Amino acid sequence: MRVRNLAVCLVAPAMLLGTLPAMGAPSLESDCVTVTIYAMSSTGIVAPGNTVALAGKFINCSSQRVRFDYTLSAVSSCGQDVTLAAATKTLDPLLARIWSVSYTMPVDTCEGPWEATLTATSGGTVLSSASVIVTVKGASFDAPSGRKDLKPRAALGPQGGARRLAQAPVGAEPRGAARLS
Repeated sequence: MRVRNLAVCLVAPAMLLGTLPAMGAPSLESDCVTVTIYAMSSTGIVAPGNTVALAGKFINCSSQRVRFDYTLSAVSSCGQDVTLAAATKTLDPLLARIWSVSYTMPVDTCEGPWEATLTATSGGTVLSSASVIVTVKGASFDAPSGRKDLKPRAALGPQGGARRLAQAPVGAEPRGAARLS
């Protein structure tokens, strides 16, 4: 009888302690972010010197707050590359944020596909990436009297051509990169 009481006294606390880590353990759920991107163009074609508008979403698909880095970059068919935006963002659980940016295509951009890619990373791990392709073709013809001088329709921004559609936060933006809202 004494052995039985001792077994009950040892087993009951062991069962209680065995369940505590599962109840109090931190969530092992990994960061989950999804990104989307699309070009706001009816034709998908932009002439050098004209503005292309890009938009999309950041979506936190986890039940915890997520902090991540993002980079919006683009490359032309002949290898000309540019970083349009880069920053760190935090999203509350299951929250989505819409972003947008406009960019004046430099007049020396090669004709052909121009691919913009949005990548979200955390600790060096890619969480999500999405791309859109716009065709660069033709030239901008704003000159009077039928002259076909290449002339931008909108002036290049002071940071290498990146312009924001949404209101920009106050402060300097790094090396031609804008922050997406």
